[in-house]
Formats: sequence, C-alpha cells, structure tokens
Amino acid sequence: MSKANASIPIAFEELAETLEKIPNGYAKTSDDTYLRVLQWIFSEGEAQLASKMKLRGELVEELAERLEIPIEGLKEKLELMHDKGQITVYDTRTGRKYGLMPFAVGIYEEQWKRMDEDFALLVEEYFRKAGTNQLFDTEPPIFRVVPINRVIKPELEIYPFETAQDMIKNPKSW
Repeated sequence: MSKANASIPIAFEELAETLEKIPNGYAKTSDDTYLRVLQWIFSEGEAQLASKMKLRGELVEELAERLEIPIEGLKEKLELMHDKGQITVYDTRTGRKYGLMPFAVGIYEEQWKRMDEDFALLVEEYFRKAGTNQLFDTEPPIFRVVPINRVIKPELEIYPFETAQDMIKNPKSW
C-alpha cells in the first residue's frame, strides 16, 4: 500500500486493480480519489469479495468453493451487494449467478438509487483527475463486447461491429 493511501484498506486497492483489468478499466488518480470512490460504494468486506469475482458470474456454490470461503451467509451478502448496485445477478438454467461489473458502464450507473451530493462531487473529481481517455480507450472496447455468457459455436458468422451496426440501422425484415 502506498503512503498516500495508508488509511485506506488494501481491499480497495485490490478491487481497483481487478476493475482495471476488465473492459473499460478503472483508471488510477495521482492521489487516493479513485480509492475513495470505491470506499463510498463498497464496505471493506464487499470490496474484498468483489475483487475476487468474475465477470461471467458464478453460482454461490462455485464462488464459495473457488474462494475457499464458507457458503453460510454468502448468498445473502451477494444479494445485498446486488441491491446496492455493486455486482450483477442473473438467472440461468443451472441457477442464479453473481458476477462483477465494470465500473463504467456498470457499478457507477447502478449507484443512482444511493447517490447523494457528496458521491456526485467525488465521482466528478475522479473523472476530472482520471480523464476519460483511459476509461474509454481500453481493448476490447466495452461497447463492442456483447456479453451473452455462452460459447459461440465456430460455424456462426461473426460480423465486424460496423457491419452489425449497419444491419441494425438498415433492417431488411423483422
């Protein structure tokens, strides 16, 4: 942990690093603003759990086994995190899956129910200090990724973004 961030628990730095590795990333600032944003959204325990979650989502049982943590109370904690807009949840044939979301578009937008003036000002400060270039210049660009949580069979024809965009703008039939 850096000197500037000595009072901020390591769980928030770990979550920031995890978010930086996924599409759209999570840019660091020269000070601890990027960590204070996460501190507003997550408790230390929530940040610690979220930093170990996967984008693709996992069943409670899978998550508990992979992280070697007790399953008791985990589902309730994950549901609360979902209610707070910290993680995504979706139902599949095999059960309810819990997954990490990118900061933007994802966690940040889900804070609308909880947002107050302090958080709005903090996020404005974060975006000003972090700049938007790093946020939107990641590879692959998040707006070109279509998460379907399924294997794409090789016989499918995959169109470039521009072709798919043209097909949507100029449909031939319903």
